[in-house]
Amino acid sequence: MFSLIVSVAALGLIIYIIIVYERRLRLVRGKSDRSGALEKARIVRAEKKEERKVQIVAFLGRRKTTSLEDIRNRFEVSESTASRYMQELVEEQRVALIHKDGLSRYAVHKEHRSAGT
Repeated sequence: MFSLIVSVAALGLIIYIIIVYERRLRLVRGKSDRSGALEKARIVRAEKKEERKVQIVAFLGRRKTTSLEDIRNRFEVSESTASRYMQELVEEQRVALIHKDGLSRYAVHKEHRSAGT
């Protein structure tokens, strides 16, 4: 009788360990799948951002100078997004910031204009 109770208790313990192990395994797999999806989403966002920057530089290449408002209207983005894109392009020296008549204007940086970009 005692050995039967010990056997049932041991079996219950084994089942409990299996259940806990399976749950942990599912959590680990779920996290790795989610992190992979997040990484893919980050890559897609970065590619779209770079594509938009190339479009902005091309747009500026067709004009002598332009304002932040022109960028906002042409690409249908918020003021903060347009400002952030232009700030990054200035830092990358793809675009030059020109202060003219108290207004900020942008033009393609000389090096990129001569390269045809």
